Amino acid sequence: MNWPHSCISFCWIYFAASRLRAVEPADGKYAQKLFNDLFEDYSNALRPVEDTDKVLNVTLQITLSQIKDMDERNQILTAYLWIRQTWHDAYLTWDRDQYDGLDSIRIPSDLVWRPDIVLYNKADDESSEPVNTNVVLRYDGLITWDAPAITKSSCVVDVTYFPFDNQQCNLTFGSWTYNGNQVDIFNALDSGDLSDFIEDVEWEVHGMPAVKNVISYGCCSEPYPDVTFTLLLKRRSSF
Repeated sequence: MNWPHSCISFCWIYFAASRLRAVEPADGKYAQKLFNDLFEDYSNALRPVEDTDKVLNVTLQITLSQIKDMDERNQILTAYLWIRQTWHDAYLTWDRDQYDGLDSIRIPSDLVWRPDIVLYNKADDESSEPVNTNVVLRYDGLITWDAPAITKSSCVVDVTYFPFDNQQCNLTFGSWTYNGNQVDIFNALDSGDLSDFIEDVEWEVHGMPAVKNVISYGCCSEPYPDVTFTLLLKRRSSF
């Protein structure tokens, strides 16, 4: 056995392991201190803006994972989605130099203020609470929240040209209680993300364009924005 080389290898492994043990508690220590400092006087009940007259912008992106069901009789589309929302929280920022260069932490989403973005054309009566997945909080206050969802949305199905029909199903998202002067919503991309879509046996997906709409009502002067994703479907000829 080559003892010098074995000794060097052992010493290097021991040194690396020692460094890892030293780094992990240090990172944990700074993360814990940061968490305590950030949330000592924080409230998740109010919009996190320093000026209440300032709008808070929310960016929305959805990823379509699977079409679970297209109920043509009742005109309901059931889909599996991943929903990503991003926004800035003015009260959750920090100087990285004061926390050993720590630039982000992951925390339960119910600890922070969350936008009340809902599916407007929801087709069932069941109340759905937001999934309490973690959010990623960045040093500049940027919050990224990814959450899974099973949506049931109303979809007007026209079977005039069955079995060679095409369908368009909208998924319209917007704030439930805030107007556009308080919470504005934007689509992150020009379409929904189909990169992880599991092919459906009955329907081909030909796109999912996204568009922002701003609605004004006669009763009110405030704008009411939404983001609508339109799922473009074509029935497979075998059906």
